[in-house]
Amino acid sequence: MARLRVAVVGGSVAGCAAARALAAFCDVSVYERSTGQFRQRGAGLALRADRYAELSVAGILDDGIPWLALERRLWLLCADGTRLARTGRQFAQSPFPYRSYSWGALWQGLRERVPASVAFHSGTVAVGVRQDATGAEVDLADGTTKRVDLVVGADGYQSVVRAAVFPDAVSRYAGYSALRGRLPASALPHPASAFAERDAPTVVFGSGHLLAFHVPGEDGPEINWLLYSSTPQHREANPTQEAAAPSGQQLRGWDTLMRRELPPYWLELLHKTSPHTMVLQRIGDLAAPRYVQGRVVLIGDAAVQLRPHTGSGALKALQDAAALGRALHSGRPLAERLDTFESERLLVGHRMLELGRRLGETLVLNPPAWAEMDRTRFDAWFESTGQSAVGGGR
Repeated sequence: MARLRVAVVGGSVAGCAAARALAAFCDVSVYERSTGQFRQRGAGLALRADRYAELSVAGILDDGIPWLALERRLWLLCADGTRLARTGRQFAQSPFPYRSYSWGALWQGLRERVPASVAFHSGTVAVGVRQDATGAEVDLADGTTKRVDLVVGADGYQSVVRAAVFPDAVSRYAGYSALRGRLPASALPHPASAFAERDAPTVVFGSGHLLAFHVPGEDGPEINWLLYSSTPQHREANPTQEAAAPSGQQLRGWDTLMRRELPPYWLELLHKTSPHTMVLQRIGDLAAPRYVQGRVVLIGDAAVQLRPHTGSGALKALQDAAALGRALHSGRPLAERLDTFESERLLVGHRMLELGRRLGETLVLNPPAWAEMDRTRFDAWFESTGQSAVGGGR
């Protein structure tokens, strides 16, 4: 079987995973617009332990990339006078069998595992993609064009590759935002034992929630947190921009929310966070109608952008890359191999998109009466809203 010439546009998590999955039987070139080190990105993420096992078997991940084990999600509420309780009232807990990662360290680990045979071009901007019956071309900002057999769009939700084949598929703002931050676990409020390393506390309120969990850091464990809100003053993140440093005015608005909704322990935790680590993220989603169009393939956020509630953004990107590797590693005609890949991943991506929308509705836009929750009601809500599918990537 002749080796395919493959251009991967985007060298982030999805692009590095695709390069690793394809390198053994394809001639792969990666074109990444950034010249910096993604390792500096501080966001945290979590992968469900059973999905890690699948990716390990596929050769995408291994235990050499730093991670921490998470076990349970604690559901907390500040209501009915419980503000006097430093951490709030715990009204439920649910299993949370995840492995947490720092996004930057995950990328670094994937980048280091890209085989030397892959030509990785940093600081190289793709500006367009064209195709015909026998191949595809990637136009670069320096005026050159690369001719290949297949283009893999791994260039995120603002994908140049997707725009070339599905120009109407764009990210749609969901109507709410999230403030992200991180801080050293050594800076936890007293008592530090209130936030065990294996727990993922979730503090709920009427217009959103706070989720926090430990992730590995360069100098010890760190706390990664996300605070969601649908109140009008927290819809001011630029709907055309995924993430940006918040302005002073925006931070003051979020601080008002924190003081109103969070128990003292969690308020103190957020106040201990340096504003320099904070990112304001508009929440949105998108779905390309297809993963394959001729000689062009989409993976990761370029194909389907998921809301963070699903816990599946990075997971889906890694699964897409692994599935593409399996599909292309056969002697069948290329069109049949690409059909196999799309049939495996298209429905999954769209199903996870719908899960994210349901979770956004029930956790942020139209949450239940949390103060009335008991164990029976929580269990019914948990199952009816698809919480058990979070992080499943299926």
